Amino acid sequence: MEEKEKIRRRIWKLLEEKGVATFPKPIVGRIPNFLGSERAAELLRSSEIYSRAEVVFVSPDSPQLPVRRMVLEDGKKLIMASPRLKRGFLVIEGDPSKATLSRAMEWGKE
Repeated sequence: MEEKEKIRRRIWKLLEEKGVATFPKPIVGRIPNFLGSERAAELLRSSEIYSRAEVVFVSPDSPQLPVRRMVLEDGKKLIMASPRLKRGFLVIEGDPSKATLSRAMEWGKE
């Protein structure tokens, strides 16, 4: 097993053992949701590089929803990959409710 896979398995196990992994489960094989993802987004917001950014790329994974909402709330342009890159990359601006995957797919511009 390669080193990267070992690390992933260790982290998945720790998240489950500590009880901080949240829906959807099982978390193995995915970027898991976790308790504190909103706090992590706020820590990002306090960084200088974020505050200067006009455009922010954020993955479409569930744990990144607070970051996607924050980007739109802060008036920044959000770039997000469509699932499996079927529609390439999407540009999303404006209403923070567009940060969900379904709304981004509906309102995002290719």
